[in-house]
Amino acid sequence: MEDLYPMIFRRYSARRFSSHLAEKDQERIQLILKELTPLDPKAAHEFVLGPSKGRGDVSINLYMKDREPASLLQAGFLLEEADLALEQAGYGICFLGMAKAEKGLEQKDGLVFLMSLDCGQVLKESFRKSPDDFTRNYINDIWAGEFNPEIKQAARLSPSAINSQPWQIISSADQKKIEVFRKRAPFNPIPDETMRFFHFVDLGILVSHLKIALDHFKIPYALEAVIGPEEGRLTRVAVFTLA
Repeated sequence: MEDLYPMIFRRYSARRFSSHLAEKDQERIQLILKELTPLDPKAAHEFVLGPSKGRGDVSINLYMKDREPASLLQAGFLLEEADLALEQAGYGICFLGMAKAEKGLEQKDGLVFLMSLDCGQVLKESFRKSPDDFTRNYINDIWAGEFNPEIKQAARLSPSAINSQPWQIISSADQKKIEVFRKRAPFNPIPDETMRFFHFVDLGILVSHLKIALDHFKIPYALEAVIGPEEGRLTRVAVFTLA
């Protein structure tokens, strides 16, 4: 797969789609999805194309083992990689966080429906042109410690449900370790279980951005998903150990 790093700075959640996808487009989308690299190669998942649940032409429906934090982290990681790869190929993508499975399709081959992406054709000018086009927290609000500023920026631009940005990143003094934490807000009007679902998906998206950026700069690392106890405001979810 091509380097997805440049697309981090151009991605855009499509709201307007310009034309219908041809059969060859759907075949191309299927090929792109098969080339994705999951966070955990042993974690079962399946992408299924179906009728659009939004304004696009097709929905890309992701099925995972369950709806527990580890699977949600895997899902966010895969969905963001799919998002960037498909946008790089010229397609418009929109996360459909509240989408439901069609009746009778809640499960497939022992996996459960988790989330959908809407996909369709868009105009080239639909994509962002600058990081200034994003609305995100300041880097110092989400990342503690020194590290490559371009990689910090890639992390900062990670999308999240209702732009909640539920993360804290800490890099060690020797810059040999990056830890990713879920940061819970002191107050949220949305029910805890709903926000927990979206937060772990969002954290998978963030981990995807970090991995793509580290790969782009050819920085070797070992990545481990280590979801800690959900106690207090911070819950550790992943660790990058750099060579």
